[in-house]
Amino acid sequence: MASIIFKNFIINRSKDTKYDNFWVNLDSEFKNQIKMAILATLASPKTLVRNQIANILASIASIEIPR
Repeated sequence: MASIIFKNFIINRSKDTKYDNFWVNLDSEFKNQIKMAILATLASPKTLVRNQIANILASIASIEIPR
């Protein structure tokens, strides 16, 4: 559940203008730490966890790749 909330927050699913570009405006070192933790979790033996982590990675990529 936390992964869904995190994913929806960084892509601003609620369309709240105060969270526009939230991920982009985060400190790059902090973003790198988050990414490393997410990638480490991708090695989980649980399929559901891996699927949720893949969704988060896709959301981050959809924000960062166009920039």
